[in-house]
Amino acid sequence: MAEPGIALKIEVKGLAKAQEAVKEIEQRGGDLKLPFTSAGRFLLMRTHEHFEKTESAEGEKWKPLSGRTLRQHQTYYERKRRRKPPPEGARTGYEPLFLTGRLLASIQMAASKDGLSIGTNRRFPGGTKSAGAIHQLGGLAGRNHTVHIPARPFLGMNEDDADRVAEILMSFLAKS
Repeated sequence: MAEPGIALKIEVKGLAKAQEAVKEIEQRGGDLKLPFTSAGRFLLMRTHEHFEKTESAEGEKWKPLSGRTLRQHQTYYERKRRRKPPPEGARTGYEPLFLTGRLLASIQMAASKDGLSIGTNRRFPGGTKSAGAIHQLGGLAGRNHTVHIPARPFLGMNEDDADRVAEILMSFLAKS
C-alpha cells in the first residue's frame, strides 16, 4: 500500500489480553501476519460501516453537509444523471463523504508480521493535500484554503472493536 495520507497508530497497550496473545504467538515462533490480516479485515469492515451509518467509531454522527456543498452535489448529480441514471437503491450523494465514493473505495488494509495499518492515500484532484486527513481530522481546504471542512472521522475503533481484535488474536493463539 502506498504511503497513506493519514495514519492512525493503534498499539495494544490498553488491551492486556491482546498484548499477552501477541507475546505468546511471538514466543511460539508464530507469524503474526495471519492474525493481523484477520483483525485488519474486521476493522476494514467496521470502517465501511462508519461510512454506511455516517458516524465515527464511537457512534458520533458526522456533521451534515453545508447548504453550499449540498448545492454543489446537486449540480454534480444533475450533470451525471443526464448521461446515465443512478441504479435503484443507490445513495443520493447527499450524505457526507459520498459524492463519488472514491474516498471509501480508496481505504486499504495492509498486514505484516510486524503490524497492521488501515488508511487511504487519496488526495484531492491536482493537489498534494490528503483527502483522507482533511475528512478525518477536519480543517481548511478549497482554493486558498478558505473552506472549513468539519471532522468526520471514519477511521478508528471503539472498545467493542478492540475487544473483537483481542478475540481474533486469542483465537489464533488457541489454534497454534
